[in-house]
Order: sequence, then structure tokens, then C-alpha cells
Amino acid sequence: MVFRAGDRLTNRPYEIKKEVGMDYTSLRDLLAAGKWKKANWETGQVILRAANREKEGWLRYEDIEKFPKTDFRTMDDLWVEYSSGCFGFSVQKRIWEKLGGTKEWDDGIAKNWGVAIGWRREESWINYKRM
Repeated sequence: MVFRAGDRLTNRPYEIKKEVGMDYTSLRDLLAAGKWKKANWETGQVILRAANREKEGWLRYEDIEKFPKTDFRTMDDLWVEYSSGCFGFSVQKRIWEKLGGTKEWDDGIAKNWGVAIGWRREESWINYKRM
């Protein structure tokens, strides 16, 4: 049997856990439908709402440090579950660490990581609109 991104590995309904009262229904539905780009946008919006940073449109380091762990894990679990392990924060972290990445920024590792996850090609980062 061949699995593709979006194939469910289980038939169980996915339990959504949360700390801050976010609604993950739209994200779950987009992922279930394999609408990866829309799900990526929705993930960003949910992150900004959960961190109360919608107006600013970006996170500060302290926002990331304080981000509710249960909600972060829920988003990751949804991505991993509905993409059959192809996408998710934890997937990207494993690739980063496999390339030698740590919490300290390294331009060389970042470039290799971008190639590994498909965000970088021919020495340039890919424009989001072209993905």
C-alpha cells in the first residue's frame, strides 16, 4: 500500500487539546482536505491569535517562549497526523537537528535545512507565493 501526504493513518476522530480556547476546527478541516497552503496560512493566524499578536502580525522572542505548549503540540499533531508524518513543527525540528542545528542560529545549516524541506532552491529562498 502506498501512502500519500493527507492519507489518514487511523480512522479515529482526532482529539483536539488546547489551553487558551483556540478553535482548531478550520485548521483540522483544511488539513483533512489536503489544502496545505491554506492550512499553513490558518496555522499562522491561529498562532497570532493564541499569542494575542494579530494586530502586530508577528511574534517576539518572548511570545514564542510563552506560547501555550498544549496548543503548539495540538497544531503539530494535526499537521503530522493529516500529512502522514510529512509535515509539522516536529518534522522540521528533526530535520534541523539532523543537519546539526541547535537553538543557536547558523546560516549554513539554515540554508541546508531550507533545501531539505523544499523552501530553498538554487541558492535562493522560494517566494511563498510560488510554493
